[in-house]
Amino acid sequence: MILWGIWQGNGKPNMTTFLKPMVTDLISLQGEEMVLRLNEENIICKVVLIVATMDLQARAAVLHMTQHNGKFSCVFCLEPGKVVKSCKGHCRCFPYSPVLNLRSDNMIMEDSKNAQKSKNLKTNINGFTGESVLNYLPNFSLKDNIVIDYMHGILLGITKKLLNFWFDSTYFDRPHFIGHKMKEIDVILKKITPPYLVIRLPRKLSNTLHHWKASELRSWLLYYSIPCLKGRLLDVYLTHYSLLVEATQTLLGEGITEDDLQRSDLLLHHFVKSADTLYGDNFLGLNVHNLLHIVPCVRKWGPLWAWSCFCFESFNGEIKKNIHGTGNVCRQIFWYLQAQKQIEKKASEPGDGAVKDFLREMTGHCSSSKTGLDAYQCLVKGKLNEGPAELPQVQEKKLFELSNKNSMKEFSKASKIVRNGFIMYSKACKKVQKRNSFTIRTSGNTVVEVHYYLMDNTSRHVYAVCTKLDTTCAVIERRVPHIRQARTVQDVELHIMKAEDLQQLVVNFKVNDQQFVAFIPNTIERD
Repeated sequence: MILWGIWQGNGKPNMTTFLKPMVTDLISLQGEEMVLRLNEENIICKVVLIVATMDLQARAAVLHMTQHNGKFSCVFCLEPGKVVKSCKGHCRCFPYSPVLNLRSDNMIMEDSKNAQKSKNLKTNINGFTGESVLNYLPNFSLKDNIVIDYMHGILLGITKKLLNFWFDSTYFDRPHFIGHKMKEIDVILKKITPPYLVIRLPRKLSNTLHHWKASELRSWLLYYSIPCLKGRLLDVYLTHYSLLVEATQTLLGEGITEDDLQRSDLLLHHFVKSADTLYGDNFLGLNVHNLLHIVPCVRKWGPLWAWSCFCFESFNGEIKKNIHGTGNVCRQIFWYLQAQKQIEKKASEPGDGAVKDFLREMTGHCSSSKTGLDAYQCLVKGKLNEGPAELPQVQEKKLFELSNKNSMKEFSKASKIVRNGFIMYSKACKKVQKRNSFTIRTSGNTVVEVHYYLMDNTSRHVYAVCTKLDTTCAVIERRVPHIRQARTVQDVELHIMKAEDLQQLVVNFKVNDQQFVAFIPNTIERD
């Protein structure tokens, strides 16, 4: 993450003035090669702006377009929208159209240049009020290189709007209103114990909904919402909502296929098409309309997490933490970043010692997921204890077959391991009470709850003593396959498996008496 510029002043800057130095620098670097030293190797690279991601308000300012509630405010197509009633006022909606009149690069350039010549910002030409400085970047297209940020669009936009439609008393006379069931859902949310990868614990809806962060809305959308709403929201609304959940989960994956893209596009088109009938015209804002353009962005630039605003918003938070007082904020930020870079440089230099360890700890290089006792394809964390005196006969026989041993004395017991860069806990780890980080997906796509780990003291192979979960039952038929109902397999009490077969943590929680598991879409994105 590189901080290029900061604005300090009353109000927002003129984006042409603010971005012009960056565009000038990028033009001067066009074709220039840089040599970076990484892991004792020289890497030749070039600096090119390939993607610009931002929320709708920033996009309107940067591209010199009308705001999201204006006519022709979509940068991808020429959909004018229409003004409709919304509560006590009016808003602009964008009715569903199966065929979109897409803009071309020439159309965008012509409209923006003509708007710039008119010198009248009160009118616009097909949504443009002027010419963006980004137009002068080589090999940069406003049609292809501007992307839709799912953090602001899907999470803070659509998901939050749906929550308002369901729980806000303004809609008490609508069939989708379930505000009277909010406390019931609050009780469920407070009992959910997500894995440590989901940093924010669930908060109740009542009195806190308007303060939910984007990461909380992401967890609600992908994991908790379908089980919480099932049986409480009418089936027609739940099935419609599941279209958005499944498409978002798919587009956040790591190995997205062409079939995945086509299915996601079909789901999102159906979601937008049906939204008018279910929620009314005023639901179809620009964020909903942008769902029709999001799959082409993924096809060009990869999954949604690769260019979302999460990392930038997180960096904004880090910057704010280091502002202490109102005097010359820019200077404070500058010295904080300079100090951080110097610490990172010193920490990366070869050598050992207490000072070097302290610097590495400050920069996060001594992550707890990178330390532990070396074992086969994993690290063993924490203190090793004596293994159990014996296991049930069937499990003991299975362990001896896998390890080629004949005595439990040759094993040590551990409560957690590190594999694939993630800490995998077990039920034997008692310190973490509000987390369930012991439910794990295996290479065979089964789900297990790990009771504890056993390490072969000689070969250092690690084995998990666990319970299998049956996850064959879908929550909604032919929808959201990443969320499954779960129950303990009763054929054997315990199961023995190799630690190298453990792949990824899953979200495991209960809604009343029913148990559910939800698969995390990727191993890269973090809160």
